[in-house]
Amino acid sequence: MVSKIFSILEGVKKASRITKASSTDSVDKIVNEVINGDINPVEAYIMLDYLTKITSEAMKTIKPNTLDYIKKEGENSAFGVQLQLIAVNDFKFEEDKEWSEIQGKMNHFKDALTSRGKFVKDVALEALKAGKESPINYTTSITIRPTQIND
Repeated sequence: MVSKIFSILEGVKKASRITKASSTDSVDKIVNEVINGDINPVEAYIMLDYLTKITSEAMKTIKPNTLDYIKKEGENSAFGVQLQLIAVNDFKFEEDKEWSEIQGKMNHFKDALTSRGKFVKDVALEALKAGKESPINYTTSITIRPTQIND
């Protein structure tokens, strides 16, 4: 019952302060509901992935509004959290000739390394497909990738 996730997150509405402890508590509650079998883990994963994507996109979209509001109103805190505005300089290093030359060399070596990696991977995969031992060690990990089902 994925609605339990929303019930747990609804606790934020009642909070006057958002703290590391309250964040940890919410995570622990969701994880425990999954571990205890009260929330289907597949449904939980899909819903949490969805929430991550929509909140990330919403934050990117409202960033200019938030910056304007802070500049206009001077207010930058809520729920015991303060938004700090940090200026970051984006230097155009490519305008420096020596930097550009070094970058060109780096790109050349990155391309060579990528090509060699692909070659070694292909050799290893061929060996595995043929039932032979891989010439290099490897580990296998599993990635979970939510994909929309078209009805």
